[in-house]
Amino acid sequence: MLLIVVFLTGGNAPAQDRPSAVADKDFAYGVGLYRDGLYEMAAARLNDYLLRWPDSERAPQALYLTGECAFQLGELDACREVMERFLSRHPFHPLGDEAALRLGQALLETGDAAGAIHRFSRLVDEHPETQLAPDAAYWTAEASLSAGDTVEALNGYRRLVETYPDHSYSPWAAYTTGFIRENKGDTTAALAAYKAVWNQYPDAEPAAQARYRAGNMLFSTGRYDRARKLLREVQDSEAKGEVRRQASFLLGEIAYFEGDAKTAAGYYRAVVESDSTSNPAPQALFALGWLEAEAENWQAAARQFEIVAELFPDRPLSARALVEAGLALTQAGNPDGALALWRRVVNASPGTPAARRALIEVG
Repeated sequence: MLLIVVFLTGGNAPAQDRPSAVADKDFAYGVGLYRDGLYEMAAARLNDYLLRWPDSERAPQALYLTGECAFQLGELDACREVMERFLSRHPFHPLGDEAALRLGQALLETGDAAGAIHRFSRLVDEHPETQLAPDAAYWTAEASLSAGDTVEALNGYRRLVETYPDHSYSPWAAYTTGFIRENKGDTTAALAAYKAVWNQYPDAEPAAQARYRAGNMLFSTGRYDRARKLLREVQDSEAKGEVRRQASFLLGEIAYFEGDAKTAAGYYRAVVESDSTSNPAPQALFALGWLEAEAENWQAAARQFEIVAELFPDRPLSARALVEAGLALTQAGNPDGALALWRRVVNASPGTPAARRALIEVG
């Protein structure tokens, strides 16, 4: 947090009011553990400090840091309790804004969106001069979105971008505006919002995601040329991970629908080779099986479909892949193998569309 370093060297209290050198060392050690990301050990050391030196000048910082440790460890209820205690005991402490912000985040993460909105809004209203005001404004919008109030969320994101255009959260606020519009079915507004992200924040992480989302929307409406342009821009950017793989998969889909099986297969393989456990990987593997089936490479198709079921047994696509593998085995002259797969689907996924299809094939 912003102000922690200020307190590491102590204050200007008279010598008789300061903790002993041993206590100073204990506090510094706890802070060092916190800085190193050893939050459980840091919390234990700082709690020990508070037990031994409850009235020291550094006790508020130690208390605050125990709450921070709890947040970083995912112990959100503990974080809430500590930050509430901090604000109650030290309402005018310089770390009060940080504590209020973290308390709001803990409230939001534990499902109390209304409580989070109250905390964030209060921080903005009562301390507009604080460096954390834009953070609080962003999280107010996030909490409103969590509470289902998309109107207030959109207003909050807009205010953040307009008031603090250079803040680190502003690209995400602009991106989420597009995401909300997309979910509402307002394609025109969503595309405009996404375009604003990559125009205003070309080097920010959400820029690639905005291009992907816009490309996905254009693909779903059959505007392949525009979609392909945006998805290739994702690949030409420094974007990594899931958004890059999703863009590759959609480029494969575009190539497939345009009749270019070779290019489509290249994109599908790129997805799998990048990370065979990623979200688009099962769809890419299934698509590769489909391409083999269309080329009447039945054994290869069956194996490709079976790989989907082997790698992703809990995905809904798994049962469908086994049905398709059975059909491919039938074409390959292996009806017994096909029958075994279809029975497996019926037993493992009863009542599903795949199971109903398998029952038809079993006869």
